[in-house]
Amino acid sequence: MPDHKRVEPFETYLNRMVNALDITESDKKELLEEWRQHLYEALDARIERGMEKEKAVQEVLKQFGDPDMLQEQVNQVYPSFWKQHVQKEAVIWSLILLAALTGPSLLIGAHFRVYFITVPLTTLLLGYVVYHFFLKRISHPLLALVVVPPVYLYFIYLFYVSMGKPWTPGVHLEQMFSVRWDELTGLDGIFTYPSLHMLWYGVILWKWVTLKHGQSFWQVVGKASTEYWLFALIGVWMARLAPSAEWGVFQMNVLLLYGFLQQIISPSGLVVWKNRVAYWIKREI
Repeated sequence: MPDHKRVEPFETYLNRMVNALDITESDKKELLEEWRQHLYEALDARIERGMEKEKAVQEVLKQFGDPDMLQEQVNQVYPSFWKQHVQKEAVIWSLILLAALTGPSLLIGAHFRVYFITVPLTTLLLGYVVYHFFLKRISHPLLALVVVPPVYLYFIYLFYVSMGKPWTPGVHLEQMFSVRWDELTGLDGIFTYPSLHMLWYGVILWKWVTLKHGQSFWQVVGKASTEYWLFALIGVWMARLAPSAEWGVFQMNVLLLYGFLQQIISPSGLVVWKNRVAYWIKREI
C-alpha cells in the first residue's frame, strides 16, 4: 500500500465488504490487503494526474462498484467458512482415527480393543474444544512468542517427571534430533522426546515454506509453536489423569497428532489438492 494516511471512506468500504464474507479469516485478511492496495494505488494515480483528493476517492469507490455485488461474487468463488472448517476437521479426524486403529498393531503388536476407537473419539472432542474455543483466541502475535518458552520448559519438566527420568542438558540436546525408528517410536507410540521435537521442526519448516507475503515468520512460528506445545502439555496432563496407562498413551498421541495436523493442514491447501485430484481423475477417464 502506498505510504500515506488511511482514507476513512476506503476503510469503511473495505470493512463492509470483508465482514460479510462467508470465508475463512485468513482468506479475509488476504483479500482485505489486496483490495486495500488496489484502492490506494488507484487513488494515487488520480492525484498524480491533478485530481482533487475527495473527488478521486469518490471516483475510485465508484469504479470498484457496489460492495454487495462484490460480496456475492467472492462468496460464489470461495468455499464457505463452515464447508472448509468441516473438510479440514474431517481429514484430521480421519487420519488420527486411522492411526489409532493401526498404530498399536504396527508398533507393539497389540490386538484390537474397543477403546482404540472410543478413547481417540473423546480425546478428539476435547482437542477440538481446546483448539477452537481457547487456543485460536490467542491472536496477539507477541503474546504467542512470550508464551512459547514457559510452555516448552514446563512441558519438559512434566515429561521427565512422568517418565521418572532425571533431566540433564546433555540428554536433552542428544534427544532433540533423531531419525532412528526405535527412538522415534515405542511403548508410548510417537510420544517420545525425539518425535516431539522432529514434529515441531516439521511445523516450523512448513510454516516457512508456506509463509505468505507480508507475514512475519517469527509471529507465525510463535503462534504455531504455542499451539503445538500446549497440546503436547495437555497430553501429558491427560495421561497423568487417565484411568490406565493404555488410555493415557492414546490420549497423548491423539492430542499430539491433532495439534500437529492443525498446523500442517490448511483449508486452502485441501481445496488445491481436491482440485488436483479431480483434474487427474478427469484426465485419466
